[in-house]
Amino acid sequence: MEPDVPIVIDYTGIFNGYLVDMTRIFVLGKLASELEEAFTVSLAIQRYLAENLKPGIICEELFLKAASMAEEAGLGNNFMGAPGENARFVGHGVGLELDELPILAQGFKAPLQAGQTIAIEPKFVFPGQGVIGNMQKPLSKATAGDFEQLLVRVQTIHGCASAQEAAQRFIDTVYETFCESLVLLRLFITVSYDRLPEKDRLFVNGRGRDTNTSHLIHGATPVFTLLGTRGKRPEWDHRRNSQHFRCIPLASTVFVSSLSMLSRQFESVGFDLGLIDTWETGVAATGRADQYRGMLYIRDAGIDRDSQGRMIVPKQDFVADSGVKTTLGFGSGYARHPTLVTLFAFTNETMESSAVEPMAALLDVYRDVTEELVRQGRLFPESP
Repeated sequence: MEPDVPIVIDYTGIFNGYLVDMTRIFVLGKLASELEEAFTVSLAIQRYLAENLKPGIICEELFLKAASMAEEAGLGNNFMGAPGENARFVGHGVGLELDELPILAQGFKAPLQAGQTIAIEPKFVFPGQGVIGNMQKPLSKATAGDFEQLLVRVQTIHGCASAQEAAQRFIDTVYETFCESLVLLRLFITVSYDRLPEKDRLFVNGRGRDTNTSHLIHGATPVFTLLGTRGKRPEWDHRRNSQHFRCIPLASTVFVSSLSMLSRQFESVGFDLGLIDTWETGVAATGRADQYRGMLYIRDAGIDRDSQGRMIVPKQDFVADSGVKTTLGFGSGYARHPTLVTLFAFTNETMESSAVEPMAALLDVYRDVTEELVRQGRLFPESP
């Protein structure tokens, strides 16, 4: 431990079956003035929240007030995360589980109820100096308890108006938790061509021309469609900016087989690529896709090749420039709709598959929460 550096101790305990969640800050010496000021502001936010945890108060309003207090103190960029990587929650329920509902978070509009116990966790992050509050973890160091906490937090996607809105909120929540390790995080679902927004259909038409598959694309053609994205570069934070992967038409078995990473992803969930050519009768007609589930594990994106000798991750310039190492693909499907959902994670760490397998449960939360939206066809925001 170094002098004058804040030390964060985050711990828990059990009393008569009920859990507590506590954080304490220590320093061997003296905090830098900037960090000391942040600690004072953190205490003020904590006091305000404690005084206003009352039945009927909307959870989101408490978070927004806390964020406003941080902003007024000139510390908004450092509140709940490093600048540009700020989380959108400030507390959560605790009781029989370490992390329970409700969540004091942006988008969580449920009112507080009498008898709920809330852990309040305001923090400020100063890269290169230290953290005043709870620290984020590298993905490789995440414990079962960390994933359990995250499972609770991703529940905030409840109440979204579209699957795309829920996907972006889901991606933001996961990325902000493991931003030290994640280079790029993306969520895709399969959508038939005729259900895409007009701009996406035009994008698919362009892909068809570029790949000489236009003659194979029709209204029922499944399209592997990007819904949510977040990464180290600002241009990776919105689906409309993707020049190659916004919409990938699954035009034929031969075409999908030519795509090294996507074909491996489908195979990893037990999906027979031959079904691409018979999608309407082999997949859509079944009314479900929950029989497909699995994980694609690429230990080193700059080395690993498939059985044909192809690099599994095809964009090797992206791998080299961004320091991408272990790459993951988690796949699942809806129980009451023939739609596949996929989460891709490109990381800057080399990890064993066992360390990241719990991420599959996060995708299950997205799938379960958005199933009704998908069944109702509420995939994209309504045009203004």
